[in-house]
Amino acid sequence: GDGETSDVESHILDSCNFTRNDPLTLLFFPFSIRYHALHHLFPSLPYHNLAGAHTYLIQHLPETSPYRGLDRPGWWVVAKRTIFGGERAATATS
Repeated sequence: GDGETSDVESHILDSCNFTRNDPLTLLFFPFSIRYHALHHLFPSLPYHNLAGAHTYLIQHLPETSPYRGLDRPGWWVVAKRTIFGGERAATATS
């Protein structure tokens, strides 16, 4: 975030999920912590259940759910836009 106090909803919406299996994401996030937004939504859910929970949510949430907008193509896309583009990770979508 921007260093200001935020509520739980803002905290979740400021995180993302890396759900594609690109090499850099797998290298830096080999476990299910690639589901970072989901982890913030359900912090007590064990990491080994995150992928299954994500699949369940995607299958059952409506198309308009804000959760669906938290997926990012991979770590490098977010890092590149954040570092070189001066944008926050939450706005990196391609």
